[in-house]
Amino acid sequence: MNQNPLPREAPKAAASASTPGDARKLAENMMDVMSALLGVIERETELVRAGMLREAMALEPQKTDLSRRYVSAVGQLKASQKYLSQTAPELLTTLHRHHDTFRAMLQINLTVLATAHAVSESIIRGVRRPYRCWEYCAAASRC
Repeated sequence: MNQNPLPREAPKAAASASTPGDARKLAENMMDVMSALLGVIERETELVRAGMLREAMALEPQKTDLSRRYVSAVGQLKASQKYLSQTAPELLTTLHRHHDTFRAMLQINLTVLATAHAVSESIIRGVRRPYRCWEYCAAASRC
């Protein structure tokens, strides 16, 4: 536990759309954030698949920033959902469709990361196992 946690800003109330222009800006912001985050995640997936873990880890600050922006955009859209469903249902439908694609791509990324994690654990266990065998053999004088 961190005894001196960094101060956090109080969460700001999500701005809701009250005009068609506001609704369009919210939707464009959400699309931009999802596209940027998806680009970083796809790059991370490529790097992990290629075994370039250090390079993939270097994307973490950018991914964290985009994730924060994504959460903020979702909050703004939730605050505007009633307005959007009444005035721009086609925009809401488009956002839902893009978000479904976004979630599918995230699932691929999570699968790749889980596989990389399982492989690395297997390698570590494999490296540790012979050491234990040699340690056991030396102690038992059977080797």
